[in-house]
Amino acid sequence: MEKQEITLSQSNLLTQARYDFTKVEKRAIYFIIQEVRRQHVINPDGQKTLYDNLVLQIDTEKLKGTDTVLRDVYVSLKRLRKKSVWIENEDKVLEVGYINYFEHIKHNSHLEVEVSKK
Repeated sequence: MEKQEITLSQSNLLTQARYDFTKVEKRAIYFIIQEVRRQHVINPDGQKTLYDNLVLQIDTEKLKGTDTVLRDVYVSLKRLRKKSVWIENEDKVLEVGYINYFEHIKHNSHLEVEVSKK
């Protein structure tokens, strides 16, 4: 099976957000976008909750990179959970968090992140 390349682009909504993001927060957002796209747009059979929220597995080493410790990943994901996105157009207003929760079982190399279906 041929591996499909996924191209990510940053929305103006993210660029113009009122927050300053840490390097790890940006990595997390990019990985979340990539995983949502891979698991739920290209292949719509990804894991979902009862409420259709998306459950993603993210490699802790990819979030850490070469310049961060695991505790910084936890702090960054906690900060990201508290931040929200405001989207408004002529039809509606939506405010939603970047992530609902994250969980890391310490002996696993991946952590779990839940993203709202919105």
